[in-house]
Amino acid sequence: MNKPSHLREIEKKVLWLSTWMIHNANHLRSSEDGLKIGGHQASSASLATIMTALYFAVLRPADRVAVKPHASPIFHAIQYILGNQTREQIEAFRAYGGAQSYPSRTKDVDDVDFSTGSVGLGVAHTLFSSLVQDYLRAKELAKDQPEGRMVALIGDAELDEGNIFEALLEGWKHGLRNTWWVVDYNRQSLDAVVREGLWERFETMFRNFGWEVAILPQIRLAAAGSLHRARRRATARLDRSMSQPTLFGTDIPRRRYLAQAPA
Repeated sequence: MNKPSHLREIEKKVLWLSTWMIHNANHLRSSEDGLKIGGHQASSASLATIMTALYFAVLRPADRVAVKPHASPIFHAIQYILGNQTREQIEAFRAYGGAQSYPSRTKDVDDVDFSTGSVGLGVAHTLFSSLVQDYLRAKELAKDQPEGRMVALIGDAELDEGNIFEALLEGWKHGLRNTWWVVDYNRQSLDAVVREGLWERFETMFRNFGWEVAILPQIRLAAAGSLHRARRRATARLDRSMSQPTLFGTDIPRRRYLAQAPA
């Protein structure tokens, strides 16, 4: 099996398992009050392709990832496939003692790098973690440690959170680098539908902070090799920009954009 087929097959398993976790919590598991508690299938599934590429083809041991809250089923499914999560935990998804609805370093048993239950804070955490990494290396306190990339997978509605914009300003002040942000622009929010065309404002905002923005085409599951080609393009771009922070994103017409701040 070649790499594109390999990734597509893994993605199918990840998507099926994450969808089953939510369905099981809502419909199959016993419930005294009948309330549906399983979470958000669509806003989780919208990151299946990107997270499959990240965890099975791109990430290195020193990299750290903040997964957006509603993508936790995808994260737990990936960790189950990697052997870091148990069947009992995913069967108890969103139940007491089970896999958490939002990734948690203190309550989850799988490999959570950043707790992201407080919306927006995980995003800012990756930025400041990168600045701290640079500080330690500048002080020769971590010169023998591999340099990691800090990745944030962001829901588009998370960009309503003011701390993200405060973090962007601090990153610009201190020469942020080695940071990837993925904006999952699916326009789904607990409050409302995200305003049409907001992705253009996001693009303008990052350009105003000195970031380079590149629009990427849609990644379609049905297109042979598309996941591999998109991964290869993105990885090549990112490997060239280790000294720069980087942003991915998606919008409702299924366009994907990549932004990175220049050195």
